[in-house]
Amino acid sequence: MSTSLIMLCFVVASFLLGFLRDMLVAWNFGAGWAADALFVALMVPVFFENVLGIALRDAVIPHLHRIRLQTSSLIREHVTRLQLGAWVGSISVSLVVALGAPLWMGMLVPGWSASQIDAGLPAVRLAAAMIAVQSVLYFQAAVLNVGGRFVLPLWRTVLFNVGGIGAMVFFPGSVWVVILGMLAGQILLLLVQQVVLDVPGHVVEPPRQTEAPQRSFLFHFTPLLVATGAQQITVIAERLFASLLEEGSIAQLSFAFRIATIPLTLFSLSFLTMYYPAFSTTWVKGETAKFLLLLQKAATMAVIFFVPAAVLLAAHPSSVISLILERGQFDAAQTAATAPLLALYAIGLPGMGLALLGGRVLLAQGRGRAFMVTALAFCLSTVALDYLLYQSMGAKGLALAFTIGSWAQAVAVGSLIVRLIPIAFLWRTPVRWCLAAALVLWALVALPAPQTLVTLFGFGLISLVLHFAVVGALGERNIFMRKFWRIESNDHLSGKSS
Repeated sequence: MSTSLIMLCFVVASFLLGFLRDMLVAWNFGAGWAADALFVALMVPVFFENVLGIALRDAVIPHLHRIRLQTSSLIREHVTRLQLGAWVGSISVSLVVALGAPLWMGMLVPGWSASQIDAGLPAVRLAAAMIAVQSVLYFQAAVLNVGGRFVLPLWRTVLFNVGGIGAMVFFPGSVWVVILGMLAGQILLLLVQQVVLDVPGHVVEPPRQTEAPQRSFLFHFTPLLVATGAQQITVIAERLFASLLEEGSIAQLSFAFRIATIPLTLFSLSFLTMYYPAFSTTWVKGETAKFLLLLQKAATMAVIFFVPAAVLLAAHPSSVISLILERGQFDAAQTAATAPLLALYAIGLPGMGLALLGGRVLLAQGRGRAFMVTALAFCLSTVALDYLLYQSMGAKGLALAFTIGSWAQAVAVGSLIVRLIPIAFLWRTPVRWCLAAALVLWALVALPAPQTLVTLFGFGLISLVLHFAVVGALGERNIFMRKFWRIESNDHLSGKSS
């Protein structure tokens, strides 16, 4: 079985398990204080997962590519040194978060009472251990990806979801046990990946001497750390403002955001995982034409992932929330409050996806400072909009602010890389997909709302097929060609098939 097919299976499994996990969270905790406590407990580790973890992965991949192009004999030395730094840095952060949990909670959820903060402390302190584990997992994944190995790191989300699901099945109603289950699966994967990383020479390829200059890892890592930190501060600020609203607002925003960004997660775990190392190696080698071809493929793949999904979620948000979450402690009133948030996030989904892709393109080019500037601008503008809108619009204002900020960031990042894209591709593809989105949205709204999960998935298939039909009728041809759907084997530095 090819690596890409195996990856697809893992992505589907992660999606289904995440889907089941959120259903169980809604069943066990509804959208009240207990669900708020769970999401708040996960807020800090998720923040550092996206700052330390993702920043490490995205900085390590191009750094090791540059080292290898000078001499492969330095790879093991750099991997060992960087991994030690990842362990020391992430454990230090975990201890600071655990010991200072009362202070951080007071800052993150100022609307909570002292008794609520005390009740949530055990879960927050346990979740702090995830910071160290997830950061090292992302570092290990980067090293494996550089060697052309993509499957093993995909177990992270599978085991994370399985652990949480098992905890809720066998120990219902306990927030800290859910976090313990999530953590246990990731520790298991960390041990397995460490054994694999210790196999002698698995990343060492025949030396390739070039004139490429070696830049220090910190030179690339620091802007990326700041950028990812700014993006996560935006999410934390949104939850902070939500804590000042009525009880359950944090959970409602979290549920809506998680459902809306499922396509974002799937894209990141599948195609972007393969495209990013390919972007990096082709750019470092100076293969501009090949880099451009990959960029066109990835941009088209992104709109395929995000536009049909956004249209479906925006057309029938109440049905989506009801069918996925409305059971147990999650009632119809909570569905009515969460559905508008889902629709607003859905409108911003293509912007989130294009900003994600564009950011990885900038990083592959070594333009970390440009990525940092766009991320900081996104953070500042979105937090300002949060402040302006939450008092008058409540949780809907927070979701709207994030959507506006996501589209603004996508436009800013796109303007930085637009010089590489042919003019025809630059305007024809967006026009085709915008027209398709408008027509399909009109068609889906006209249809009766889906009443079962089966019909909901059927609507998703209808949305995808209709989009393909419309863009095909408007002249799109690439997506109907077999070669478009694969990355050539020599797109990766390791030479292994993707």
